[in-house]
Amino acid sequence: MIRIAVADTNPIYCLGLKTMLGQVDDFRIVVLSPDSFNTPRYDNLPIDILLVDADLYLGHQGNVRGRALPVPEAKTILLIMDPDELPGRTRQVRTLRKGSGKHDFEAMIRKVSAGF
Repeated sequence: MIRIAVADTNPIYCLGLKTMLGQVDDFRIVVLSPDSFNTPRYDNLPIDILLVDADLYLGHQGNVRGRALPVPEAKTILLIMDPDELPGRTRQVRTLRKGSGKHDFEAMIRKVSAGF
């Protein structure tokens, strides 16, 4: 089982993504509130993969105050609209377009989960 957390500012997108990914047998999805994404509330959440909106991620980078993401960056996938929107410092984090299909999401999650 792969435990996946989704954090995005659009609740309808989160619900759709949760519904789509929930169709994969060994995926368990939890949606994180964007309002409290930068709080310690999620620091010890048992998740394997974090799918996070690029704006939330960048906001976290600016407000981190020594705290880490809920999962290591190696297990984080940024949800983006346009690859050119990201500054150079985030280029090492994997990205996936928000409009990607179920197959692309599943493939990327499995790849990141396996450490590739």
